[in-house]
Amino acid sequence: MRHAILRSLPLLAGCLLLLTGCWDRKELNNVAIVMGVGIDKGQGEEYKVTAQVIKPSPPNKGGGGGSELPTWSLTAKGTTVLDAINELNRISPRRLYWPHTQLLLLGRELAESGVGGILSWFERDRDSRSGTYIAVTHGKAEDLLNQKIELGNVPSKAIVELIESAIQRQLTSRRTTLRDFISVLSTPGIDAAVDVIDSRAIRGKVETYELRGAAVFKGDRLKGFLPSEEASTIEMASGTFKDAVINIPCPQEGMSGEVSFTVTDFQRKISMTLESGRPVMGLRMIVEGNLSDQSCPVRLLQEDLRSKVEAAIGQRIQQAVKTSFAKTSKWGADIFGVGRELHRTHPSVWRQQGQEWDRNLATAKLQPSVSVSIRRSGLVLEPTPAGMR
Repeated sequence: MRHAILRSLPLLAGCLLLLTGCWDRKELNNVAIVMGVGIDKGQGEEYKVTAQVIKPSPPNKGGGGGSELPTWSLTAKGTTVLDAINELNRISPRRLYWPHTQLLLLGRELAESGVGGILSWFERDRDSRSGTYIAVTHGKAEDLLNQKIELGNVPSKAIVELIESAIQRQLTSRRTTLRDFISVLSTPGIDAAVDVIDSRAIRGKVETYELRGAAVFKGDRLKGFLPSEEASTIEMASGTFKDAVINIPCPQEGMSGEVSFTVTDFQRKISMTLESGRPVMGLRMIVEGNLSDQSCPVRLLQEDLRSKVEAAIGQRIQQAVKTSFAKTSKWGADIFGVGRELHRTHPSVWRQQGQEWDRNLATAKLQPSVSVSIRRSGLVLEPTPAGMR
């Protein structure tokens, strides 16, 4: 019996090695959970990092409102992001805990100067979340994270909810994560675009946040901004365009008002050809959707007007694509991935042109074509009869 027990001891010891432990356990009472981080340009080569943490709830505290935010924001400066974070830990009574970070917000001045220097820590640190959303604000990230709004007690969480619910509310949003942004930066022939978030004043005071189009990067530097309609063309090129609303003027001559079309299905096909060595990318888009609103009293489902509406929607999409491509190519930013497609289909040509792609992009051409089909008109077949013609 004794010998049997002794023989089993090595097996039992080996099993112990497979058991999980709590060596990296973090007690909530000892950490400050970071929900959002904002980075601004400091003086000279310094970065200004703002961490927004959740305040611990006092024991036996009842519910109720109040003007005080349930978050605490602390700011520190450093020549690197790690320097600034170490300084934040020195002034914080609890160690900052990063795995729950939902938002990385960049101030405009920092984004214009280049963000390559701030990404290293987020890539390397094991507590950093690659799924964190990244966005740009026109002002300072520190100021936006300290704004109190009416709906949403935690500013960084409210911004993330705004981004995530944009599609459901028929708004355009890139929903770019830190992982997505870094992936695009490391891919030849394409540049990144991220959401723009600003505060919005209602009744004379800041009450909410709003999405304001896209911030376009060339490499790691912000080059300019696209308004919402032009920003939606980025999703068209990537094939993720859906649930958006497109407005066109009333197709009946002499009639005022507008027609709203909601995209329900979107497909795109990309082709690449060369014209005398000049890259030409074809972007063929097939759009299906429903008539969701109209303010002009005409029967749009009549065959002749239906065709006019479909043609007008197609022209609106086509013009938006051309406008945004012309604008961003002047910045040297390839948000449509023309260079990436050239690299994929004509690698030998890319080897010749890729080294100076920001200059060669200006000579490239994008040819969009759109086919639109109206599938339904909602719950009504005809508009309200008042003023009907």
